[in-house]
Amino acid sequence: MGRSRPIDQGKSGCQTSRHGPPRYIATGQGWLYLTVILDLADRKVVGWAMSDSMKAVDTSVAAWRMTLTNRVISGKLVFHSDRGIQYACTEFRDELKDLPVEESMTGLPEQSEGKLLG
Repeated sequence: MGRSRPIDQGKSGCQTSRHGPPRYIATGQGWLYLTVILDLADRKVVGWAMSDSMKAVDTSVAAWRMTLTNRVISGKLVFHSDRGIQYACTEFRDELKDLPVEESMTGLPEQSEGKLLG
């Protein structure tokens, strides 16, 4: 793997990252759940996880840990998500608590897109 690079900084001077709600993928053996974290500045996938359960440790936490191996947090980071339980739960919030990360949550994904990209 290549070297980790900083998450890009937006116009506000803060780094921004955003997840997409888990995607449900039907397979011949049941459902899989895909969780993706994007660097909002360059729209690149920086972390992802695929799981057969919706547990935070298998979805949001796993994708976040991959993000930390792919991108360095070099300043304040705004992590934006919807209010899904995988991002509001203790397991995920504990991953962020000692980092310079500000959580940002909105309601519906459509509202998130408009607020961040509009």
